[in-house]
Amino acid sequence: DSLRAAPDAVVAFVHSVVGEIQKQFEATKAERRANAADMRMTAMCHMLPADADAKHPTVGISRAFESPEAHGECIAFLRDTSMREHVVAVLLCVQQSTVRFPQVWRASDTQRALWPVDADAATDGIFVQLQYKPQGARGDAPSSTTTLCRYIPIMRESGALGEWIGLDTDAFRLMPS
Repeated sequence: DSLRAAPDAVVAFVHSVVGEIQKQFEATKAERRANAADMRMTAMCHMLPADADAKHPTVGISRAFESPEAHGECIAFLRDTSMREHVVAVLLCVQQSTVRFPQVWRASDTQRALWPVDADAATDGIFVQLQYKPQGARGDAPSSTTTLCRYIPIMRESGALGEWIGLDTDAFRLMPS
């Protein structure tokens, strides 16, 4: 799965959101190094509406990763919101250290074996999950969407964001389709 296959508007949307995250991390790098445990990114769900002129809804979803119940409630809320807002793409950005549930990188021996991040180089990172409707897809069924998962490590030494790492979507998605 590749972002290159996504419609141009979706690619631009992803680059815009992740670019803002990178700017925030760069601007707060020194402060994060001094207070590493105190600097947390708010988990956000960014939505791209079908109408290019419409406002891009953004929802704080930090509580979604506190428990299975909160996770389920958030999934229902995001599905309802994305249908109501007629979105063509949803982008989740969640800092790994803030996730209590589901800890997909620890869930099973298989997932631990598939986890591609060097624990010696990165102490934390950002899960990025994109779900979008491919060009020409119709309907709101999960089968009409494509999901991609990436991980951006936060480098131990510098506090900077590392290079994107592709994740197995079936093993590491934080939210179902």
